[in-house]
Amino acid sequence: MSADLSSILQTMVANPGEGMSAAARQALFSQFAEDDPTVSLLATYLSQRDSNGNGGADADTESAKEGAACAAELDRAREQSEKSAAAVRELRDRIEKLFAELEILRERNDSLAQALGACALCWGGDVECPICGGEGQSGFTIPDQRLFAQLIGPAVSRLRKRNADLPPFRSTGALAPNGY
Repeated sequence: MSADLSSILQTMVANPGEGMSAAARQALFSQFAEDDPTVSLLATYLSQRDSNGNGGADADTESAKEGAACAAELDRAREQSEKSAAAVRELRDRIEKLFAELEILRERNDSLAQALGACALCWGGDVECPICGGEGQSGFTIPDQRLFAQLIGPAVSRLRKRNADLPPFRSTGALAPNGY
C-alpha cells in the first residue's frame, strides 16, 4: 500500500463521521483504478458529480428527506391498519353476539310455535310459506301440551286471576251477546 493510501485510510478511521473530501476520494480511487477498470469508472463518476455541484451531501440530505417521508408514510399506514384491524375485530365480535342472540330467539320462536300449534316459519303470515302455505296460525297443528303448560299456562292463569277480581264485563250495542 502506498503512503498516500495509508494516510487517507488513517484519516478515515480517525474521523469516521466526517466523510471524505473529493481530493481524498480521488486519491483513494486512483490507487485502485490502475488495477480495476470498474473502480476507475466509479472514480470518474464521483469526480464528475463533485464538479457539477451535486455532491454527496446534497444526495445524502435528499435521501434522508425521502427516508423520513417514507417512514412517516409507513407509520400512517401502520396506524390506519391497526385502526382497521380493531374495527374489524369489533364488528366480528358484534356479529358473533348477534348470531348467538338470533339462535336463542329462533329456539324461543320454535318452542312458542309448537306450544300454540303454529307454523314456526311464518305463523300463518306468508301465503308462499313452504310449510303451511299461509295457514299456520295458532291451532294449525295440535299444540304441544307440555310446552303449552310451560309457556302459555302461566299467562292464562294470570289472566283468569285478574279477570276474577274484576266485575263482569257488560257490553251494550250490536255486538253484545244475547242476554246482556
